[in-house]
Amino acid sequence: AYIDDISESQHTLAKKMAEITGGTRTKIALSFLILGMIAIAIVIVLARHFTDPIRSLIQSSEKIRDGDYNVEIRAQSKDEIGQLARTFNAMVAQIKHYTNNLGQMVEERTSELNRTLAILHEKNAILAGLSDKLSRYLSPQIREGIFSGSHDSTITSKRKRLTIFFSDIRNFTQTAERLE
Repeated sequence: AYIDDISESQHTLAKKMAEITGGTRTKIALSFLILGMIAIAIVIVLARHFTDPIRSLIQSSEKIRDGDYNVEIRAQSKDEIGQLARTFNAMVAQIKHYTNNLGQMVEERTSELNRTLAILHEKNAILAGLSDKLSRYLSPQIREGIFSGSHDSTITSKRKRLTIFFSDIRNFTQTAERLE
């Protein structure tokens, strides 16, 4: 009977241990399942925390590509993503400024070029007049050499004594000018 009691106690103990072990396994499995779901939720939250600013940058870049320069990204963080967002906002502001002022800048530059062109036309007219006046006193070969740039010409001055014999035959000057 003593052995039967021990055997029955062992059997009852084994049964109780199986119940405890089964319940513990269920609790452990349930705990792992809950911890896994919490871990997945944390990963999703962290992934969104890191990818949302990048998505915002992409969407803003697409808007700028389409010509909408009224885009600003909220730069809340102080990390690299926040620095990128602040740099992006500064770039957008600069592009917006250049785009808005491009017409004015082109107009100012065109006006400046037109003023320079008018000055060049004026100087060209002066040079043309000078060329005509010099053509009366220089041979065509010398004049062509000076104005074509084929000869190195420099303007110098020297003092020399010159005696001029001036005699005007009646109406000679007028006749000479008409013949030219």
